[in-house]
Amino acid sequence: MKRKNVIYLVLAVMAALALAVWSYTSSGTVVETIQAKQGSIIRAVTDTGYVQSATNYDIQATQSARVVEVPVETGQTVEKGQTLAVLENLDLAVQISDVHSQISQGCSCRQRRPGRPGAPPA
Repeated sequence: MKRKNVIYLVLAVMAALALAVWSYTSSGTVVETIQAKQGSIIRAVTDTGYVQSATNYDIQATQSARVVEVPVETGQTVEKGQTLAVLENLDLAVQISDVHSQISQGCSCRQRRPGRPGAPPA
């Protein structure tokens, strides 16, 4: 009886070894490998998509005005201090014209009064 147990034990160990060898050799996927070497890239990838800025800034004018000119293009790189838009404010233009008129009237009045400093002699 002892001899039968030893035979069964040896057969079980041999079966386990055979199963392990079979599963090791038959598992996995066969792949082709090559040695890496330095060379030129012969393939390129071309794709389309959208590029977005990492940060967005909202700009505002100090007065209401009409945009007359935008000297930069969408996506163009800009520098600090570069003009991004030219505005036209008609109300401000009228005020400037009025001030110029007042200044010129003030100068002409001053020139008409004799005896004032800077006035021409009468």
